[in-house]
Amino acid sequence: MSTIAEIMSGACGIEGVQRLMAEDAIGGVVQSMLQPSAALAACHLRRAKFKPGRKLTAYYDVAIDDPRQADGTTVRLITRPMTVTWTPPGTPHKLATAAGALGAEIQQRGLAEPFAQLICDRPDANLHVQVAPFDPVFPHLARLMDPHYAREALHDCAAPDSHWTVTPIRYRPRQRHVLRYDVQGDAALTSTPPQTLFAKVYADDSRQAFCARNHQIADWLAAASSTVSALRPLAYLPADFTILYAQVDGQPLSAKLENVGETGADAPYHNLAQTGAALHTLHRAPASLTNGLPPLPMDAELKAIKRTCEHIAALLPDVWRQIQSILAQAAAMYATLPQEAPTFVHGDFKADHVLAAGDRLTLIDFDSCALADPAYDIGKFIADLVWWDGDVRSAACERAVDAFLDGYGLSAHEPRWQRARIWQALIGIKMTAHRVRIFDAQWAARTAAAVHNCAAPLFEMSNV
Repeated sequence: MSTIAEIMSGACGIEGVQRLMAEDAIGGVVQSMLQPSAALAACHLRRAKFKPGRKLTAYYDVAIDDPRQADGTTVRLITRPMTVTWTPPGTPHKLATAAGALGAEIQQRGLAEPFAQLICDRPDANLHVQVAPFDPVFPHLARLMDPHYAREALHDCAAPDSHWTVTPIRYRPRQRHVLRYDVQGDAALTSTPPQTLFAKVYADDSRQAFCARNHQIADWLAAASSTVSALRPLAYLPADFTILYAQVDGQPLSAKLENVGETGADAPYHNLAQTGAALHTLHRAPASLTNGLPPLPMDAELKAIKRTCEHIAALLPDVWRQIQSILAQAAAMYATLPQEAPTFVHGDFKADHVLAAGDRLTLIDFDSCALADPAYDIGKFIADLVWWDGDVRSAACERAVDAFLDGYGLSAHEPRWQRARIWQALIGIKMTAHRVRIFDAQWAARTAAAVHNCAAPLFEMSNV
């Protein structure tokens, strides 16, 4: 039997890590946190991060049933986000004694049911459980998830007397949270838009200035294009460090790319050309949009990639050596290329952040905008295209890349394109580490194949 220390070190391989996260390994703990009348139906594992020697964090959606029905039927009570963290023996949990007033507030607002407790430490299993809306770093999350509080906080954003249902979209304790608000009941039939809002919840007021910049970005795009816009913040809630956005029409471009290789699936190519043109417009933004933006240098990105790949280094040493070779080769090649002045960059430009509605595009999520090499955005978007296709050399992938580059107006002989190919390789490695889920039964094979894909642009450049 493997010990928790051996598993956390990575010595037991990916199989040991996956055993810890299995539903039958945590189901008893979750059931013990529920009220006696509630029954755990399932723990759906959605995301996980493994930092060898330090911690393993898994994010679940917990489905809970209520069997107390007069007719003998069972009713699904709720699906609630939950985070489970494992640490090596002897590691104290920083939030272990943090329930206090926050726990009482959650109970008072009626947000705990059907849980009897929203936090649980099991030293015998070296695990710690947190259930939404518990997060002492974001104590305001609790009130934001309260429909009664939402009615008051959102009264300027919707029709009078609107009532809201609240759905947690992203629950990341100590990091970030996203909520969805939907007008419910008769108000949904009579109220004017917006009937759906999204709330990005921050830990402090450091993002308040971002609202003004986001409006500037939207103004710039509106003046420069009739078919592309940037999503504007609807409002900022200063007491809750929260930015509100209204739902906009459109389907994420990533949804269209999933079928891009199928016969007759031509619609994405027009949108890809539009996306390239929109990005080129962003890269020509005036200096006023770059004031105060953080830089995004190559050396910092290399360090971030290495941190992101720690689990690969521990679990797949051969693949890690390949990654190290790619990083070293990319940095050396990048240093020999002509450079240009940094510009405004989106910083997280990918197909998920482009919403397409016919001939109109809406760009979203400018949280990571920076002052950097414009090739960074280009490389990241192409790495994302490769991810959705799965094969960097497929005809569908090449056609998608060509459509995007045609829209951008970038040719193969330009230094910006050459630097973008290097960023494509680097960011592709980072995407692999983030997106190949460590609870996937084919994690090792998928990771190795994706890393092989990432090396392709460097190989092609070195053989020209």
